[in-house]
Amino acid sequence: MPKLTKSVVDSVELRSGEYVVWCNVLPGFGFRVRNTGVKSFIVQYRVGGRRSPVRKKTIGQFGKLTAQQARDVARKYLAEAELGRDLVAEEMVTKRSLTVGQLCEEYMKRGTRNKKPSTLATDSGRIKRHINPLLGKKLVIDISQNDITRFLHNVADGKTAVDIKTGKNGRSIVTGGKGTATRTVRLLGGIFSYCPSSEFLVPEAA
Repeated sequence: MPKLTKSVVDSVELRSGEYVVWCNVLPGFGFRVRNTGVKSFIVQYRVGGRRSPVRKKTIGQFGKLTAQQARDVARKYLAEAELGRDLVAEEMVTKRSLTVGQLCEEYMKRGTRNKKPSTLATDSGRIKRHINPLLGKKLVIDISQNDITRFLHNVADGKTAVDIKTGKNGRSIVTGGKGTATRTVRLLGGIFSYCPSSEFLVPEAA
């Protein structure tokens, strides 16, 4: 495969499963193709030799980033790896040491590119009314699948339901319920995916 360019990425075929196309000009830089048609630029490297863990990072989705923009980001990670610095590991430590509330705040600032204003408003409401009251103070590193399952049941059972007066005549009624619980857990999955770690498990039913 030659240097990755827009025309190269545009021309790749879809397959039944996911696969990666690597750039021969910049080793470690490539793009992942899913059978849904989604194409994302990635970077992969090791720090410290063959026995060191392989680090992978999704740089961004094709269409939201150009090939050149993604290549510039990849070069940064690869150059630091050559110097013995593991940027992905540093990001993992930084973000996993946040509380869930802090990670949600970080996600809303930087992880919601191209989301519609109405979706952002809904996400913000779910974070404020459901996620923060139940999980906001817990460290991300401490969250387990049991915590997510308990959260799902608590929201479904109405543990976060409130009826708040807003302004002179307004009211904000939060009822919870199974549908809200399922959608909020899906949002949590997206927030945890923004955090570069594969340790967070969201129940399949969500």
